[in-house]
Amino acid sequence: GGLRILEIGPGPGYNYEFYPPKSEVTAVEVNPFFEVQFFKKQADHPHINMDRFVVGFAEDMNGVPDNSVDIVVSTMVLCSVGSVEGALKEIHRVLAPGGKYYFWEHIIE
Repeated sequence: GGLRILEIGPGPGYNYEFYPPKSEVTAVEVNPFFEVQFFKKQADHPHINMDRFVVGFAEDMNGVPDNSVDIVVSTMVLCSVGSVEGALKEIHRVLAPGGKYYFWEHIIE
């Protein structure tokens, strides 16, 4: 199998094209209206499998089991959460041993 990837706040799915072939993708998204679009993206990205869509927050991903993903991705999400510490604790909880967290955030100059 491929990598088990969890993307927090994927919105319309701009990152999907960059995921390795055979990846199993789970989305945690606060906006439930993106669920239909998430599964429709499968046709645009046949190299990956759109596995699960979980409506939730980075600080409370109770729909994602402990140690269940190899990679967590977030793009400009930590700037929008209620608790960065809470989000990082949840990310640590869901990552499998040896897992990685990749993020891109705004910076202050």
